Amino acid sequence: MTVKKPVPCSIYDIRGIQEWLDEMALQGLFLTGVSLHFDRAIFYTGVPRPVRYRLDPIIKNRKNLNINEEHKELYAQMGWEYIDCAARRYNIFSCDNPDTPELYSDPQSLALALDNRAKRDIRLNLLVGLLALAVLFLDFFLPPGRTLQNLLLWEDPRDLVITGLFYIFLPIALLLMVFEVRRIIKTRNTLAQGLPLKAEKRRNRIPFWAWYIPFCCCAIFLPRLLLPSIGWEVQGLDEAVLSHPWPTAAQLEAVGPHPLAEEPEMDGYVRYNDSPFAPVQEFVDRYLSAGSGPDAPVFFPADIRYVQASSPRVARWIYRLELDEESKSLERRQHPPYANRVSELTPFIARDWTGLDRLEVAQYRYRGEDSWTFAVLRGNDVLLVGYTGLSRWEDCLPLFLEALDAV
Repeated sequence: MTVKKPVPCSIYDIRGIQEWLDEMALQGLFLTGVSLHFDRAIFYTGVPRPVRYRLDPIIKNRKNLNINEEHKELYAQMGWEYIDCAARRYNIFSCDNPDTPELYSDPQSLALALDNRAKRDIRLNLLVGLLALAVLFLDFFLPPGRTLQNLLLWEDPRDLVITGLFYIFLPIALLLMVFEVRRIIKTRNTLAQGLPLKAEKRRNRIPFWAWYIPFCCCAIFLPRLLLPSIGWEVQGLDEAVLSHPWPTAAQLEAVGPHPLAEEPEMDGYVRYNDSPFAPVQEFVDRYLSAGSGPDAPVFFPADIRYVQASSPRVARWIYRLELDEESKSLERRQHPPYANRVSELTPFIARDWTGLDRLEVAQYRYRGEDSWTFAVLRGNDVLLVGYTGLSRWEDCLPLFLEALDAV
């Protein structure tokens, strides 16, 4: 008959684990194995008798990968029976002969065996810590900077919460790893001084699956159930209330070589969003069809992306992120699978304009028509406008600046 019991000792409490297993043997429970995360021990029942259990640190040696097998054979000749591996850190041996010599004759010899384990843990934790810091840096500050953009604009609340939980628990996990290294170093140093180890206080440990699975479910599924994947609110052009009186299609065409006689009937939508770092966000996508029928060409007089940031510094970050995203979008649209491709692209070039902090313009052809996109940074305002038509960007820019100045 087999019995499972929770392990009341930490994996670093060598003395405590050995004493607890010895006590189980006196109660008629003899160890046959342990769980992967060393939170449960499996026993078979029998007649109570004294049995000694000892933990032997697993040694990793690149020159001799069979060193632990050699230890097992040597200990078997001494009378020690191999039971199982505990959390990939120790091999567990048992012996019911009181005259059989100990695995380690003194604390210093056990300290030497633990030294290899301590060095490996230190290297592993340093490597994991450096990789975690590198991930944080790359994710926030190197292109495409999607995490930083989502933090500033809250475009995807669900992903933002999941990412936030990752950044909260990652330092906690690193801190726990530091504590683990300190504990094994403390154990090694105690043994190196020739002092016997003291058993730690026993406690009821929660099974690994009992906390890990609920934690993962809460961290992954709750945000998906409770939060939207997109933060934008969408409205039609006829019901949208815009932050500024942006130029109409007739106004833009009026500065070109062929002014429109009247304002065309437009279609499209407006997307709204807000965040503490960017309280005003809107994207105006409007278009008109020339002619009727499914094959009639569609023109896009102006796509407007406007963000009002909470401060000039935040505006500079958002400007760079939005400009990078728009640059990549134009480059992607030069290739399949886009049916209406961009051609003859001249990437964004910095221009001088009085009163603006930054102005960059890209020019290209879209659907066979001359097109351009300009990006403007002025104080807290970030404005990107994409246009297809006959008017030049130099003539249209003053109209948008005038709209920015309007209350």
